Order: sequence, then structure tokens, then C-alpha cells
Amino acid sequence: MLHHLHGLFSKTQFGSFCVLVFHLSLLPSCRGQSQLIGQPQPIVAKLGDDIVLPCLLEPATDSAGLTLEWSKPDMRPRFVFVWREKEELLDIKHPSYMGRASMFIDELKHGNISLKISKAKLSDEGRYRCFIPTLKIDTFVDLVVGVVSSPLIRLSGIDTSSSAVMLECESAGWYPEPEVLWLDAEGNIVSAGPTETLRGPDGLYTVNSSVTVDNKHGNTFTCKLRQNKTNLTRETQIHVQDDFFMVQLHPAVFICIGLAVGMFALLLSFVVWKLKNPRKTKKEHKDEIDEGQKLDSEVQSLTGGQSQTGNVPMEDLKKNKTKDKRSKKELLEELQKKTEAENRLKTQMTKMKSDMEQKEKGMTELESNMNHLKEENRKLQHVCSSSPTRTKGIITVDEVDLKGEYVRLRNISAEEKQLRNWKMVIQIDCKNDITYMFHSPHTLKPGCSITIWASDSGCQKAGDLVWSNQDPWTFESSIKVIIKSPYGEEMAMREQQIIDP
Repeated sequence: MLHHLHGLFSKTQFGSFCVLVFHLSLLPSCRGQSQLIGQPQPIVAKLGDDIVLPCLLEPATDSAGLTLEWSKPDMRPRFVFVWREKEELLDIKHPSYMGRASMFIDELKHGNISLKISKAKLSDEGRYRCFIPTLKIDTFVDLVVGVVSSPLIRLSGIDTSSSAVMLECESAGWYPEPEVLWLDAEGNIVSAGPTETLRGPDGLYTVNSSVTVDNKHGNTFTCKLRQNKTNLTRETQIHVQDDFFMVQLHPAVFICIGLAVGMFALLLSFVVWKLKNPRKTKKEHKDEIDEGQKLDSEVQSLTGGQSQTGNVPMEDLKKNKTKDKRSKKELLEELQKKTEAENRLKTQMTKMKSDMEQKEKGMTELESNMNHLKEENRKLQHVCSSSPTRTKGIITVDEVDLKGEYVRLRNISAEEKQLRNWKMVIQIDCKNDITYMFHSPHTLKPGCSITIWASDSGCQKAGDLVWSNQDPWTFESSIKVIIKSPYGEEMAMREQQIIDP
């Protein structure tokens, strides 16, 4: 019977079905008592996949002449597929399953009344009932439809006051809604802000999460998305160079900027005061001196070159003409003081201009550095494109060495996994692929890990695997590691990116 079923199930489902048959072999024999055997664990399907909901009649009996019903109790109408009098009843079938729900007619004689659903939709998710009315026996199968997408990490900013880097992780096209975790280089969870979630008209979720980190967490950070209901995961890793943690304004820059602003305000105040209180020019001072000399000449001419102290009118005339005039000495002293003040002001203005030019040069360099950071951030937004692939949460890629010397895998399931004929595909900079095949039998126990080393690393330990004739793989911007089962299914994926300052 297994020979007939092998062509009906997908490769992953066939493995689950073999486990189901194994459990059936352990059940006590109940001769004469028929029962339906379904799947105790929920079946996980990816959007668009063909999926089989198992239902087996035990003991195996020809059921082609029986009435067979597949229904979804919470749906109206509830029938997905009804077989009666050796033909399908279409008039009571739910419209959304027209042309998509079928049974394996040739297998009914072996008691296999499993249901096949083609091109799974999000609305297909739920509990299904397999029922034989004449025997009054039934069983239930739960279906979960999941959609996953690779996340994208980008550098969203730099906190110059604390020398920290702000990272943002975004991923669109998920169902059910995933949980977002940030991990540091040691695999510890890094505290992040609340995750922003948006559900589109297609029913798929888009999530966005931001985190602020400094180099005390290391230089490597991982954004991991996980669906607890389906156990599907996706993760992307980013490596931040030390230079990004050092980009910050020195306190002296703020002091210089403050001084420049203060000096500019002082200069503005002086100009305003100058406009309100105009000073006499050197020519005006010279005219005053010439006028004083002329006054003295007039006085001497009038007095015959002698002092006429007794002549009161002449003395009064001289006093009236010179009462508002200053002496030559006072005028020269005043002129000298003003000249010195002007020279000091020119010196200060020259120094201020030089300081402002230095500050402007520093600000220009700072702006250039910020533009450089923006350009690097723009480069980070370019990520290798790949179509969503399947992952079963069985094997995970724990670590990818940045020097390209090793990859470490871990079994996160509760069962031992035989890795014979599994493949590890390494995609370098989105263009070069190298493949490692697990030829020899190797059993990976639950919770245990295995390390695959490049041939000339010389650091392997007992139990590690060595990639013969494979030098360390080098990459410039990104590396993606994909683990595939013997049937070509993607079981795990990890991507890392490098930011160069």
C-alpha cells in the first residue's frame, strides 16, 4: 500500500505519513472494528502548495462504494468533497474548493480516502473532518497555511551623542503574523522597541522593528522572524564595522560653534552701535585743527600779536569762538585713541573671520562625512533578491564564519536527523554558488550541532566535518547559506551582510 501512496504525497508529507503508519503499527489490533486514522499534528502548507490531508480506513477496506464526506465545520456550506454512489456530488460543494479539492479514486479500494487540496489559499486554514456516515466513524485534521519572506536589515541612523548605531529590520509577506527578535553576536536577545505590524488587503503581514545598539553588543547582529504556530523562521545577519560606532561630534566642536555664534552676535551689536553713533573721520579732525589755527591767527591779527587782556570785547570774542573747541593736544590724543581702537577692532575682525573659516571648514568636513554615511546606508539597501522558499524548523544555521572557514548547523527538532544526501549551498555576493554534499552517514541528535570546515583551516575538532578541496570562501558584501533536504526542500537559510565604512 505504501508503494501506491508514495506517488500521491509530496516528499515532506510522505515522511510524515511514514511516521503515521509506524504509529499505526503500534496500535492494538481490533479485528472487526473499523476506524479512521488522520494526522494528530497540524499539517503546515506554504501558500500556493498542493497539500494532502491524510485519512486512512483501518483495517484497510475497499471504500469506493461507501459515502465519504470531507467537510470544514466552521464554513457554510461546509462540504469540501462528498463521494456518494461512486461519484462526486458537486451541487453541495463549497465554491472556493471547485477544481481544487479531490480524492485519490484509485486508492479508495485500499482504504485511502485522503483529501488533496491544490494551490493552498489562506482561507483554507482550519479544521477538516473526514467522515463515513454508514460506519459512523470520523477523524479530524488541522491545516495551517503559512507564508514567509526574507527580512531586510538597513542602517537607519547614528546617535552621535552616545556613539550608537540604529538598525531597522523590515519584512513583507508573512502569514500568520511573525515574532521579531534581535540577537547579538553571542545569540543573546537585544532589547528593541515595539514591532510595527501592518496587514495588507491580501491578508499578509508586514513587520518593522528598530533597535539601537553599541559595540558592547559586538559587531554582528541578527534579525530573526519566527512563526510560533508553524515553526517557520527567516533570519538575516549584518556586520557593522567599528568606525560606525566612532562617528560622533567631539565636545570641542560644539564649543567652537558656540563661540562663533557669540562672536557673530557681538560683531552685529557693534555694527548697530556704530550706525547709531557715527564717529568723526581723520579729515573732520584735521578740519577742526585747521579751524583752531585759523581762529588763533584771527585773534593775533586783531590784537597785533599781543595779548590784550584789558580789551574785554576782544577777549570775549575769542572765548565765544573757542568755547566749544578742544585743544590740539586733546584732539590728537582722541584721534590716536580712536585709531588704536580701530586697529584692535580690525585685528579682532580678522581673527574672527579666520575662526569662522576654520569652523566652516570643519562643518563642511562633517557634512561630507554625513553624506558618506548616507551613501553607505543607500548601498546597504541593496540586498540579494530571492523567492520565498520552504523551511521546516528542523535544522538551523547557527553560525557562518566571516572569514569563510566554517559553517555550524544545529538540530532544533526533537528527533535525530540523518544528514546523508543533504546539501549545503553557499551563495557568495549573489553570484557564486558552492555546494557541499553530506555523502557519509551522519546522525545529528536533538539540540546538537555539527561544524563543516574548509579543508586548510586546521582548526577542526573531533566530530567536525572537513570540506575536501575547498578553500575558505571570501565575500565582499553578502553571503547566504541554504540547507536542503535530499528531496530538494529548503530546510534552513541564513544571510549575512557586511557594511564597509
